[in-house]
Amino acid sequence: MDCIELTTHIKQILQENPFLDEVEAEPIFADYHSYEFMENIAQKQTFLDDFLMQLSFLQMDEQPKIIALQLLDHIRENRYINNEILLHISKTQSISYGDLIQTITKLKEVEPVGLFSFNLQDKITAIFNFRNQYDADYAKVIRHIDMLLKNGLSVLKTKFGLSPDKIENLIREFRQLNLTANMYDEEEIIPRFPDIIIEEKSPNAFAVVVNQSMMPAIRVNRELYETFYRNSKSNADKTYMKSQKVSAELLVKSITSRNITLTKIMREIVHRQWDFFAGYSNLMPIDAKSIARALMVNESTVYRAISNKTVWTPRGYIDIKSLMPKEIKCEWENSVATDYSIKEYMKNLIGKEPKQTPYSDSNIVCLLNNRGIAISRRTVTKYRNYLNIPNVFQRMKAYTISG
Repeated sequence: MDCIELTTHIKQILQENPFLDEVEAEPIFADYHSYEFMENIAQKQTFLDDFLMQLSFLQMDEQPKIIALQLLDHIRENRYINNEILLHISKTQSISYGDLIQTITKLKEVEPVGLFSFNLQDKITAIFNFRNQYDADYAKVIRHIDMLLKNGLSVLKTKFGLSPDKIENLIREFRQLNLTANMYDEEEIIPRFPDIIIEEKSPNAFAVVVNQSMMPAIRVNRELYETFYRNSKSNADKTYMKSQKVSAELLVKSITSRNITLTKIMREIVHRQWDFFAGYSNLMPIDAKSIARALMVNESTVYRAISNKTVWTPRGYIDIKSLMPKEIKCEWENSVATDYSIKEYMKNLIGKEPKQTPYSDSNIVCLLNNRGIAISRRTVTKYRNYLNIPNVFQRMKAYTISG
């Protein structure tokens, strides 16, 4: 569970279990004022409140925030981003098309995932990429989503040749997508909070703290249990009280274990990615197996601990999984490449590409191969879609219109 889900679960158990008490928690930050925004955020907020909070986590400058709000107004009326709004923002904000695309890519980190999309396919792709579910079959179906909507589920087997199990999985996943939610609904929603906070204690020295700012601190009230148990005459009541006490003890123990495990994993990640947090280099490849080996835990424990968890760092608001990029084969200057560094390279490359002859995915493959990075065109296309960068024809059209 992330901190929001765990908080909701704890509050529910507090109401149900008579032997579980909420106690006053001590402040968790050494430099409390640097995180006072956590104290001022209500537990429930409107969409716009949550959106502005997420922008603060992304540590954006003033111009990207203005652009984000302009895009938000545009999406409210048009559902998707189009060239018209890009050209308008480019002129009014004096920002290049490449920098604007990079800003939109950064905004992709804002929930709901897929909000800043160029079309339906782009939105669905963003959601499945975020869930790490995007593969060749998903790409094929998303690319022909109009056909699926028009002709129904039968095309999954007849047109795409998918197996029954794959079809069942696709149908289940597509039905769970929330593509029509009204983002301007003023009904209060629960905002997203980071599960871990990395605090820079001194220059290039980092402390890892589990975010418990909104989580109730709890303890087992054993005195109350002993009193009730001793005075009870019914065996059924005693059995019930004993089960409730055991349940309370297990909850306290599991929360403590969760926090300890999460802290150990994040300390190990920060140790290995110290150059990244200090601003000296990009992320280095890390796999869960090496983390598990270093901490002497099971690999599945690492996966469970970081699943759907986020961290607030001096470098911004980050998905913990993003801090463990995969290694990509690279023979250039004996360096190490990761999926993260390749995506960053692609963003910079496209941002500075010649406007008359922008790079196709095949061109990018060649440029990466020249740097000793063995990568396929399909992977480059996947990364470009993940970054929500339009294809070469769309970019060429936009450059032509913008002159």
